[in-house]
Amino acid sequence: MHVRVVPEGHLGPGVDLLGDDARAVLAAAAPVASWLTEREPGVRARSVSLVAATGRVLATYVPEGGDRPFVIRVDRPASDELFARAEAAIAEAAPRVRAALARRRA
Repeated sequence: MHVRVVPEGHLGPGVDLLGDDARAVLAAAAPVASWLTEREPGVRARSVSLVAATGRVLATYVPEGGDRPFVIRVDRPASDELFARAEAAIAEAAPRVRAALARRRA
């Protein structure tokens, strides 16, 4: 389990959050995953990418009983709800990402 974050305006590789850090961010992101299941009961989110600069959300998901992933793209204004649902996850990730970047510079 891991979460990759590329901070807006950051030059260089993204930050991978692992273990407890990833679990905390993913728990806070539960409302984003539930957005998918509210529309397609039984699906399981595999990955979600939120691009704040463009308002685009990309998600891969697997239907119930399936093994082949599908992709959904959501752009503004429809993505506004997903960004609102992601606020807690972004807030949870931010200090963890800042700490990881500080460790890189040390």
